[in-house]
Amino acid sequence: MDGVINSFDSVLRPKLEVFLETVTGPLQAFAAVIAIIYVGYKVMLYMSNPQENLDPYVLIKPILVLAAVGLYVELTDILVFKPMGLLADLIAETTKQISGFSGVGFDKAFRDGITHVQTEGGEGAGVYDVIQINPALETLHLVIYFIASVSGFYIIFRQFMTKYIYYLLGIFVLPFSLIIGNQRALSNWFFGFVSVLLWTPILNIIKMIIIILPVKEQTFGNVLLSVALQVVLIFTILKIPRLANILVTQGSEMGKGIGSQLRGGMGSTALGLTKGAASGALKGVGWVVKQPFKRSRK
Repeated sequence: MDGVINSFDSVLRPKLEVFLETVTGPLQAFAAVIAIIYVGYKVMLYMSNPQENLDPYVLIKPILVLAAVGLYVELTDILVFKPMGLLADLIAETTKQISGFSGVGFDKAFRDGITHVQTEGGEGAGVYDVIQINPALETLHLVIYFIASVSGFYIIFRQFMTKYIYYLLGIFVLPFSLIIGNQRALSNWFFGFVSVLLWTPILNIIKMIIIILPVKEQTFGNVLLSVALQVVLIFTILKIPRLANILVTQGSEMGKGIGSQLRGGMGSTALGLTKGAASGALKGVGWVVKQPFKRSRK
């Protein structure tokens, strides 16, 4: 999984940096116009009320923004990508060391843990024996198994796309943050960017927990509880964007809805399939109950 993302990254990032270099000049001109309007507005406010001192930051902020637009790629690399990369590497190495797996083995152990269900034992049957009662139950389990298999990659690839959207938007956020009333745009962008980059470290922590859990050694009296545990683990993976927002209070607006839609879709599918399974089971029970009465009439 890491190899695929690194391959995508090595192709996409240089192309995006070319795009950023191309738009830097026009955006500096745009920022200069916005800066003139911004400074003029602040000076007019000061002239209308000379008793209040003119904040020197009024002149410093536009200069810093113009410089940041020109050095955007370098500043983003130093202030965002490198620090968060070091944190991600530290957590990745630590989680792999504690779990006892490394490289491909770490991801495989995670997939084995989150897709595991109890296939025997319990009240005389395993999960596959139970779900054979009705095709709807088999379909429901297939949906759960599929989502469990791809949930980790979903978060990683969604983070990959989202972080580069933030990367591209940042150079536009800088001049727009000079617009009166829009001063918080820059801080919202920065903290949202950091929040998105935290998804991978948090995912590795959750993977480590799932690997450490003795799921395969546990035997439930009701085998369907192993499926319920699987669903809980899936929901935990899909809530990673919200968990990242705990560390960064302002968080990522793009992350708040991520996972909730998928959880909602999975819930609707599960509800529909459960209703179908329940209906089929009730019909089967009704058929069994009616047989003795039919025989007695004969």
